[in-house]
Order: sequence, then structure tokens, then C-alpha cells
Amino acid sequence: MSLTSPALVNECCKVCDSALRPFGSGRVLGRHEVRYYRCETCGFVQTEHPFWLDEAYETALIAADVG
Repeated sequence: MSLTSPALVNECCKVCDSALRPFGSGRVLGRHEVRYYRCETCGFVQTEHPFWLDEAYETALIAADVG
């Protein structure tokens, strides 16, 4: 999907339930390319479905993090 494509299909803003448009992309956990979307109404920025969360929580960030 190009970053200039029209609003997403089947996705709405998590804040106001309005349409989203592609906003940019970034790398998560140093290896997952993730798309970001901006709400046309309220300006909230969110990612695509966070498929990387299980991997992100596999290990503690610091030794004091016990869960």
C-alpha cells in the first residue's frame, strides 16, 4: 500500500471512529516494518494491528521488570 492511498478499508480511528489515511511507516523492534495512520477528523495517529506485541513482551526491558 502506498502512503498516498485513500482511507483504509475496515479500519477506523480508535478515538472517534472516523476514517484513517496512511501517515507513514517505521521499524518496530528493529525488524518489523509497521504502517502508521492518521485520523481525518481528530488527528489521532495509530499503527496497523500490533502483530509484534507477543515478541515485544517475550523478555523484560530491564532486570527490575518482573512482570
